[in-house]
Amino acid sequence: IGGGGEKKTLRTTARFADAWNINGDLDEVRHKDAVLRRWCDESGRDESTIERTYSSDSIIVRDDLDEGRRLAAEIGRLNGRSEGPRYVETPEMAVERLAPIVELGFRHIYFDIPAPFDDETLVRLVEEVRPMLEERAGATVAAAT
Repeated sequence: IGGGGEKKTLRTTARFADAWNINGDLDEVRHKDAVLRRWCDESGRDESTIERTYSSDSIIVRDDLDEGRRLAAEIGRLNGRSEGPRYVETPEMAVERLAPIVELGFRHIYFDIPAPFDDETLVRLVEEVRPMLEERAGATVAAAT
């Protein structure tokens, strides 16, 4: 189940779901996770039996942030949008943003990668960001685009 409605969606998730997907900033995700845990307690469900997945907004990974911003703007232009990918980050910045989500128990992270696909970002998410996240959080993380 995907979503964060506190009265219906999270209650239904607590009662029936095998997995739950959410997006948002850390404070929102932390709050929604706490609500889900309360619904699980109320329904007698072990919250750890629900697989947590997180949908991250679009990202460009570069060491040179100016280069990343130029690429993001170009991707936005090619997609007919005023802006490109939301995050332009170094691998370390991506880990800083995502590690607290992983530490909450989210083991699957989905990245919205708009066309034209940035191969460098895709490779760096798998080869650099993921291992650093796993090391920091002490947990296996699956990343998908």
